[in-house]
Amino acid sequence: MKTGQITLFIIIGMLILITLGIAVYIGSAVKKELGTARTASAEQIEEVITSCLRQTLEDGMILIGQQGGKIYTTQGGIHTESAQTTLSEPIGTVGSPNCEATKTCFFYSTPPDYPFLTYPFIAGEQVFSGYYGINNLPPLYSQDNEQSVQETLEKYITTKTQICANLSQFDAYDISSGTPTVELIFAKDISQLETETALTAQLKWSVNATDLDGNIAHLEMFTVRIPVRLGAIYYAAKQKIDADVTEINFEPKTEHPFVITIGKTEQGSTINLTDVNSNVHGAPYTFTITRHNRAPALWLIDELDTIYVPPDGATNLRINGNKLSAQQPCEKFTTKELTANDPDNDVIAFSVNNAQAIEITASDIPQKTIRIYANDKQNADFQEITLNVALCAPQ
Repeated sequence: MKTGQITLFIIIGMLILITLGIAVYIGSAVKKELGTARTASAEQIEEVITSCLRQTLEDGMILIGQQGGKIYTTQGGIHTESAQTTLSEPIGTVGSPNCEATKTCFFYSTPPDYPFLTYPFIAGEQVFSGYYGINNLPPLYSQDNEQSVQETLEKYITTKTQICANLSQFDAYDISSGTPTVELIFAKDISQLETETALTAQLKWSVNATDLDGNIAHLEMFTVRIPVRLGAIYYAAKQKIDADVTEINFEPKTEHPFVITIGKTEQGSTINLTDVNSNVHGAPYTFTITRHNRAPALWLIDELDTIYVPPDGATNLRINGNKLSAQQPCEKFTTKELTANDPDNDVIAFSVNNAQAIEITASDIPQKTIRIYANDKQNADFQEITLNVALCAPQ
């Protein structure tokens, strides 16, 4: 064989070896980058992160429901810790002296002017709409306000999922991760509420896990879906609060698919709104509206009859239930029926000078000022009345 042919074969052999080497290297690289999508490491990490995402979404919704749409910074949310109720008592002062004529008396004051001086009469008409509290429910959507339900829930899920997943537990892998972000997907406007069935959380979190063989598992998007109608629940609660702060006789009632129950607290009461079409932790989802107790509103009491007293005795002015009467020995006294409304639908008890009965004697002639109270056990409204007092005519 000629020398030139031998050299040619050697060159060809070397080219074959180089080609095989390149092929093996490329195959190995592809395996490291792409061949691990189905490895145990990828599946295990994905399962843990997805499980944590679901858990934190459900836990966050429970907090939202218990705390009137808020999650506090100490819990992983954005709201400052406070004792503020979802519905707080009204503040401000009674309107100008001519508010009766202009119908601008819908302002709160301390009794006896609550909710306005001639309640419920304005220009001879009974008016029960007005200003009976403040709606502290946060806005729902993040584009509406920085303190929204959506923003605090997304912040909570992002923070708690990282803690829950604890990627350092996978000590058999070299793990690197980026900054996670969560987006909630739910009804975006009122027109979508009727067809809303679920709440979706999408977590974008770039996670790379390299095993001992150099295989790389890359994960980035995680999604969970729970049967909670966040938009429908929020707007149902908002509707109840808006009605409660503007109509003193508003009484929340069950309307399918929402079941309403009322609870008592030290501050006042709660409206518990349960959606039978939503479910968290195996039970129907409840959104709680906390209400700070608000004072009853006592109806305007017209002038009372003159109180007649014996020269050496007393006349009893007494309240029995909602009836005000006087047991006087001479002239007849017209029994007065007392009326009041309570914005929290509490039971109201009436009293005179904080008692069920008082004595009026000759020493009170010619006039005595009394107070009629309407009390719900936590707050009271009252009206001061000046009575004309006279002696019984000699018999």
